[in-house]
Amino acid sequence: MRATTGAIEEVWIDGRSFEPTYRVIGKAGQKPRGICGSGLLSLLAEMFITGVVDKRGNLDLDLPAGPDGRRRVREGEHGPEYVVAWGEEDRSRQ
Repeated sequence: MRATTGAIEEVWIDGRSFEPTYRVIGKAGQKPRGICGSGLLSLLAEMFITGVVDKRGNLDLDLPAGPDGRRRVREGEHGPEYVVAWGEEDRSRQ
């Protein structure tokens, strides 16, 4: 999406828990609607640095579940995926 209100513009991934933290364009507490180009580049860099993705682009499906018991890396409808924001965090579903 464009870099506008609701776009995730930067992502950080904790190297131990693999849980993301992100900054959204807009007011404090703004829920994400999508991810813009700079957010996507930030996400990919963090995924590589933390080992979520390897140099061939493969996601590590064996990473542990987060503190809430849910896995950030999972098998999706079209292959492996990393969940940046769960549905209840996402404004586009409202």
